[in-house]
Amino acid sequence: MWGSEMPRLAGARSIECGPEAGGQALVEFALLLPVFLFIVFGVVQLIFLLRADGAVHDVARQTARLAALAGSETAGVDQSARRLAILEGLDPRVLSVQITTVGGDGSAQPGPAHPLDVAAQAPAAPAAYNADIQVTLTYAYTLDFSLWGRQTYSITANAAATSAAFGGQQP
Repeated sequence: MWGSEMPRLAGARSIECGPEAGGQALVEFALLLPVFLFIVFGVVQLIFLLRADGAVHDVARQTARLAALAGSETAGVDQSARRLAILEGLDPRVLSVQITTVGGDGSAQPGPAHPLDVAAQAPAAPAAYNADIQVTLTYAYTLDFSLWGRQTYSITANAAATSAAFGGQQP
């Protein structure tokens, strides 16, 4: 059987691959390549967005822990939060923090929201914390996708901790 032609069925025609078959594949490739690249780059941007979301939540948890240990919002808490943001790959210029305490009567006492771009921008008169501390971080993530241009999404993360002065566990 080697070296001989394969038997043909009666009435069957062979398909010849001439020079125009290569041109057809090239046209199909050229038509599908932009769609494929659009999907690939969209998935990559989504992965970056999800990574930033996880990083913001991690920084919020760490900041709540640090604020609970400090007992009040200080420039040291903001500096630590700024360092954590940089270590997580976040831009502290577009990250803002707000620390809220809950009083014994259950009333919330929100502190002023302020950016972490300069660590010295902590509130002028930090209030001492009560038992429960709520940290809210807001991060402006810029999604750069050439088809739609630049779009900014706001990622918000909340974390809570109990101050060590009020029976919270030392982390």
